[in-house]
Order: sequence, then C-alpha cells, then structure tokens
Amino acid sequence: MKKESEYYGCRLKEPDLNIVWSLDKLLDHPLGEFDLKDFGFDTFGFVEQEENIVGLSIADKNLEKIPSYIGNLDKLSEIYLSHNYISELPKSFYKLESLQFFDLNCNILTDISNSIGNLKSLEIIRLASNQLTALPRNIGSLNLLEELILKNNKIESLPKEIGSLKSLKYLDLSCNILKNLPSSIGKLDNLEEIRISNNQISILPSSIKNLRNISSFHCKSNKFTEIPSEFQLLKSLKALNFRDNLIQTLPNWIENLTNLTRIFLDGNNLTNLPEEILNLPKLEILNVQRNKNEKLHQNAQKIIEILEKRGCIVRI
Repeated sequence: MKKESEYYGCRLKEPDLNIVWSLDKLLDHPLGEFDLKDFGFDTFGFVEQEENIVGLSIADKNLEKIPSYIGNLDKLSEIYLSHNYISELPKSFYKLESLQFFDLNCNILTDISNSIGNLKSLEIIRLASNQLTALPRNIGSLNLLEELILKNNKIESLPKEIGSLKSLKYLDLSCNILKNLPSSIGKLDNLEEIRISNNQISILPSSIKNLRNISSFHCKSNKFTEIPSEFQLLKSLKALNFRDNLIQTLPNWIENLTNLTRIFLDGNNLTNLPEEILNLPKLEILNVQRNKNEKLHQNAQKIIEILEKRGCIVRI
C-alpha cells in the first residue's frame, strides 16, 4: 500500500503529491522521476528536491489544456509543455513565481497575458511555432530573462518595452511578419545573438549601433537593399547573415569588423567584392552563391584567390 505522502516511492509535500496523482489520472500514465541533469523535453515526469516538485515535463502528450492546479507548484523552476495543443495559459500559470524556464514550443497559443510580468525569476522563454500576433508590454519587467525564442509565429510588431530586457543574450524573432523593430532594441546591452530572418524588414533602427556585445546577426530572407551603416560599429560581430535579400554591394567599411569569421551573402545582387574584405584577418567562410555570379567571379577573382590561399572557404 502506498503511503499518503508518496508517489510510487517518491516522498512529496502537499499539494505537490495531489498534483502528481491528478496528472497521472489526467494523462492515464504514471509520471517518471528524474534527476535534474537528465531532465528535458524528451522526458516525461518530474524532478523532486526536498519533497517539492521543481521540474515538470509533459511534452508531446496531446495535452489541450494546462490544469489550473499547476499554479500551486510554488517551487517549480522548469516546465516543458512543447508539442501539445495548448491554446491558452490558465491564470494560475502566472503565479509560478519560482519559474525560471518554460518551453511551450509547438502549441497553438494565440496570446500571452500581461501577467507574465509577475514571473520575475524567468530566465528562458521558448514560444516558437505558436500563433502569437503580439507580445504583452509587461514582458519588459523580466529583468533576469536571458533567452527569448519567438520563431515561427504571426507577430507583426514588438512593444517598446522589449528594450527593458537588460539581461537578454539571445533573441529569435525569425519567421514572423515583422516590418520593423522598435528603436528600443538598441538598449539590449547584453544581447549576443539576434535572429530576424524570414520577416518583411527593409530597414533597422539606427539604435542597433549600440548593440556592442552582439556577435551573431541573422537577417536572412528580408527586404534589405543594403547592409545598414550602423553595423560598422558592431566590433564584436563574428557572424553576419544577409542571405536572400536585395543587396547590391558589400560596403568598404566591412574592414572595420575585424572579428568577423563568417559572412553569408548568397542570394543577393552582388557583382563585386571590395578589396577591404582582405583586411578581415579571422574570416573563415564567405558565401556569395546565387548572386550575379558571372560578373562577381570576373570582377572579384583576384580577391577570391587571395582569400582561398589564406584558408578561407569561398562559396561562389
């Protein structure tokens, strides 16, 4: 006979025990117990510490609704709910004040409440492949947030409050319907990587020049006709991706970005390369395929040969 304070031998406090039994009944399957180091989206079960549930993973279980009692897990720090059919978050979800990480990729969420600002401990948010059209203004209250993944939604614009995410290091906005970014984006002092590929952006705010810690900038498949001049101030930049745009020239000031190791400009309208590209001592990969390649190869042949002799991989 199972003890009232145990779930298959795992000792838990109230109400955590009742919640696990309720989930067991809801999903018609016992939950496994895992160590934190082995825990992730591909596990099904929970992590216990000091008789509290601190991690919960119910990914890919055809879940249509998050039970409201989840909000009673006051020590919960990680939750994986990806690859389900969840369309909304219960109000109780926004009471999980210990939550540091949540993964709700691949669901059908259309809205995130302004109450997300209550989750002050959040460090990682993953909301890729949902049906979001906007972000709440209070997302700017998440001072500890380091990673925000919003890829493959239907987001048309960003609130200016996104610039208040002072701890943010990684931002993925790929595959939305953005036409611009707010000028407050330049306030993200700690941002290291941004992905805005597959949108409808043709111009960036001048404030991007303030992203001094950015090392990777991905702007693939937009409507850029030139690389913004503000990029010449991004001295930490290592990877530059403007693949599949409408760019005709690589500017001479590219030589200022001496930390660049990878440049992706394939699928544009380039006809030449500036000699200044030879002043990039760390360049390892230059991709200029699918441009006006006959003219490009003819005009830049000498530059390409020098780069290749240095060990740079040139794809043309």
